[in-house]
Amino acid sequence: MKTVSTSRLTFHNSRVLMGLALCAAGLVLAFASVNSATAGDNAAAELNQSVTAQALGRWRATGDLITARSGHEATLLPNRQVLVTGGFGLSSLASAELYDPATGVWTTTGSMATARWQHTATLLRDGQVLVAGGSFVDGSTELYDPATGVWTATGSMATARAGHTATLLRNGQVLVAGGQDIDSAEQYDPATRMWTATGTMTTARQWHTATLLRNGTVLVSGGEISPGIALVSAELYKSAPVGLDTE
Repeated sequence: MKTVSTSRLTFHNSRVLMGLALCAAGLVLAFASVNSATAGDNAAAELNQSVTAQALGRWRATGDLITARSGHEATLLPNRQVLVTGGFGLSSLASAELYDPATGVWTTTGSMATARWQHTATLLRDGQVLVAGGSFVDGSTELYDPATGVWTATGSMATARAGHTATLLRNGQVLVAGGQDIDSAEQYDPATRMWTATGTMTTARQWHTATLLRNGTVLVSGGEISPGIALVSAELYKSAPVGLDTE
């Protein structure tokens, strides 16, 4: 015995079916009658325009930096402002600026004690920003307090670095790795404001990337070894389990 559908709505246009499926997926389409071929054509046109706009995206100008700079660092702060530090203009820069997304305006903030570029800037759990190293800079590091706009010196790294990486670990410490002709790594403890040496990488590398994985390990990949030879190798770092945040 055959079962006959008792639905009063019969679809004759596959484009209408597609339109309703896309609606169910969360895409908004404007069409008049669901059983109309014109509705299907309109839905397809609306979808095409929507997808094209989303695929292209849009850029618009915003406020200019106060100082021209390259090789600087930008850090998103807890208050949603962006801190830009150092860089190179006519010379190495110690200045810093804050960008306010609400107004699109840049304002000056406290300058670092040391001019630096090709350094790292890491947002710590307490909201402060740790800046480390840089080209032609010793192992000095500094902390920026967004509440006061003031920089303070903190413990120095054992090794001067530029082109290195800095990664905030799950235990709240910061792993710094590599740099020009450097295979060593160090960890910064915000509680003591001290650096300690940790395991050495298998390959010296600079301009590499360092990514914190979900299991707490850090993936270091690529980069180059002087003089400008690109690397294909990658390696994993796992910090000591003591004090590891497993949440």
